[in-house]
Amino acid sequence: MDLQLIKNIKNYVMPTILKEINALKLGRISYKGGYVENVDIKLYLATNDSVNFAFDPALNAVVVTCSDISGHIYGYYR
Repeated sequence: MDLQLIKNIKNYVMPTILKEINALKLGRISYKGGYVENVDIKLYLATNDSVNFAFDPALNAVVVTCSDISGHIYGYYR
């Protein structure tokens, strides 16, 4: 695998994925004890160096692992 390609993926794809997740707004989620609505997820990646890629031939997929990611989940809980 081309190392420059992996670096480009880390520098472009991961921020794009996090931007999309952080922009996602979830509606009401009901559970046995009540519900939560207006769920807002904010994820932060400390550094792109904490992102690793592996290939899974059985699934024909790229597996992305982030070892230093944090975040918050906000919402109205009832």
